Amino acid sequence: MQAIRRLLFALALLGTCVAVGGDPPTRVGASAFALALYDCHGLWGGQELFILTNGVAYARIERRPRNGESGLQERRYKIQLTTNEIGALGTLLDRHDFLTVTVTNRTGVPDETGATISLRLGSVQRRDVFQWERDAQAGFKAIHGHMLSIVRRAEKTQPIFEGPSAYLWAPEGFVR
Repeated sequence: MQAIRRLLFALALLGTCVAVGGDPPTRVGASAFALALYDCHGLWGGQELFILTNGVAYARIERRPRNGESGLQERRYKIQLTTNEIGALGTLLDRHDFLTVTVTNRTGVPDETGATISLRLGSVQRRDVFQWERDAQAGFKAIHGHMLSIVRRAEKTQPIFEGPSAYLWAPEGFVR
């Protein structure tokens, strides 16, 4: 699990080096890391978070339509994660053994929501973990809550888009 922490720290360094014009570390490629939270219900909305290799995070908030609107509506936000935020996320993933965490595999209750956290390391290793809302696997819940706090931070900024929801939207360069 130390590998995740080191990779996230290198990711933070990569963003810093690129921002100040230095040479990025050679051991971290452009597609070395991606993290996503998918926490949207098709009828009620929700939130998604995409964290890219350069530490840029996109939060996407979906909501039900108001009077005069048709279909789900969304707002998208873009923020830059700090080195500390990336490090804290790596520590959390390590502490809760995200690469090996297991959750209950069961059929959902009608209208029950669930969330998926997806971690990609390099171009070959991918770990998707789904949990129903009513299940209480502590590790998943802690990571999910931390990612939601990043979404809440993004919501305090100016949206980069506001309008009808785009089904399966993802930022450029991010593969779902």
